[in-house]
Amino acid sequence: MKAIGINEYGSIENLLEFDIPLEPLGSTDVVVDIKAISINPFDTKQRAGFYPKHPNKHRPLILGIDMAGIVTETGPDVTLFKVGDLVVGRPKASAQGTYRQQMVISQDLLVQIQDNVLIESAAALLAAGSAAYHALFTYGNLLSNQRVLIHGGAGGVGHLAIQLAKLKGSTVITTASKKHHDYLKSLGANQIIDYHSEDFSEIVKDIDLVIDTVGDKVQEKSLTILTPNGHIESLVGSIDPQNDKIHFFSAKFSTDALKEMLDLMSKGKLDVNIRYIDTFTVENVKKAHLELETKTGQGKIVLTLS
Repeated sequence: MKAIGINEYGSIENLLEFDIPLEPLGSTDVVVDIKAISINPFDTKQRAGFYPKHPNKHRPLILGIDMAGIVTETGPDVTLFKVGDLVVGRPKASAQGTYRQQMVISQDLLVQIQDNVLIESAAALLAAGSAAYHALFTYGNLLSNQRVLIHGGAGGVGHLAIQLAKLKGSTVITTASKKHHDYLKSLGANQIIDYHSEDFSEIVKDIDLVIDTVGDKVQEKSLTILTPNGHIESLVGSIDPQNDKIHFFSAKFSTDALKEMLDLMSKGKLDVNIRYIDTFTVENVKKAHLELETKTGQGKIVLTLS
């Protein structure tokens, strides 16, 4: 089958098309014909060699951490899905990624997509939504009467974190370029700070939780605005691993969290912002990687397969 990945770490020019076989079908596995993938910052970093100890040691290394598609075959002991079901999921870390036409995946790593949720939206939700959910609730323990500062509110994680925090009833402050302020107001942000012209640390205080997608100086300044029990949940590392107010985590995948978010989408309470949808080709993967690395545009990039 057609797949896109790398033989060695490097630039976008290292992205190549490969012909790879389908894995054997286990008793509790299903075959998914992939219809949509989203492009994530993790993909660009893995391609560039930021994660040399990552458990996917295959060569070629097929990139991609989330996908949505249609179940076309089931193992004899599969009980959760049937042929024809629309599903979204993530392979285990040691497996080949999702930049391909088909994959064999355990039923435990999939969630069914509701009929009124677009398959492209489901694919776009998984990685960014999981990061936002776990930062806010699994690790952040955000409560309805608390104040949360979300750095980079217009980003893939940020715009979903704003919506989830507002649904919780929390007060949401976020940072973003001026051009994104109207959009973030529409999501319910209570206060928006233009990080180009304003210093958030001089404007807000008494923050219970900071969601950090930037790091470095932003994280350092964030420490100065916390309540006595406040803390930072970081997706980009910690400037001081000994400081228990900073928690760096790698976004894990939870089917329960994904089900909850898909249910919110189905009810019209959660929306994933898609920058554009294009077809699954090497050139379009290169373009998407370049856009993420140069931080141009707003919203998730989704590539579709026929």
